[in-house]
Amino acid sequence: MKSKQFFHEAPQSDIDTLVANKGTWGDIMEKYKQPDWCSYPNALEGVMGCSSLTDFSPDGFRCKVSESFCKTCEMFKVK
Repeated sequence: MKSKQFFHEAPQSDIDTLVANKGTWGDIMEKYKQPDWCSYPNALEGVMGCSSLTDFSPDGFRCKVSESFCKTCEMFKVK
């Protein structure tokens, strides 16, 4: 079984295709995973998810998500 790709690392072209095909947050949660350091329950669940991670506009926060970016979040898992 192929491992899921992290949503914040998905190329914008993949996100644009999802949008064009009217993909749902459920589709995103099936295909992608949230960062390992994130303990936010269902972070990819759209409106109820992580606002930084689910901002998938071309210049949005999704592309900025990293351990460094997230380290001040209360849902950040400390190693």
